[in-house]
Amino acid sequence: MRANLLSRESQQQIVSDMNQNRADAMYKYLRAADDINDTDGVTMLGIDAEGIDLRVPDGLRCIPLRRTIGSDAEARSVLVEMAADRN
Repeated sequence: MRANLLSRESQQQIVSDMNQNRADAMYKYLRAADDINDTDGVTMLGIDAEGIDLRVPDGLRCIPLRRTIGSDAEARSVLVEMAADRN
């Protein structure tokens, strides 16, 4: 497990943006991981160097990132790539 290089503020900004504007991307992450069929009510709880934590109707899921991140710019880039690639 790697240290989270994202500041608390960066984490909060990413989580807020994902929850307010990017629900479709979170659904894609879950579907691609074959982790859930019913994607109603998905909420991002956190992000760290290796993955994102999502609350789903029946519990919590950790979705690994495509690669380890070290900055908020890298986080955004990886999240966009994952949403684009995982149809």
